[in-house]
Amino acid sequence: MKLWERVRAMFSSRKDYEDAVAAIDAALKSGALKPTDKAAQAVARIEGEQTPLLTRLDGIDWIELKMFAAEKNLAVITVSDVVLLLRAAIQNER
Repeated sequence: MKLWERVRAMFSSRKDYEDAVAAIDAALKSGALKPTDKAAQAVARIEGEQTPLLTRLDGIDWIELKMFAAEKNLAVITVSDVVLLLRAAIQNER
């Protein structure tokens, strides 16, 4: 059963979302972002951390997240909203 869980995790976008939340949390703790900053700043922060060859957060589908937010009636205005959206998407996949 552990093998199946590892295979499922490989194809799941949940890991990418968890990495995105961790990147935003690190930026919040360092003071680079504030919870009340605009959501676009969090997205730019995540996208800016990608390396040219191997992208750590390559699996984030922003269009899918926007559709998920609309479906759940979540307004994504601030950095805190982005974190809540990512965490809701993580929970939805479980």
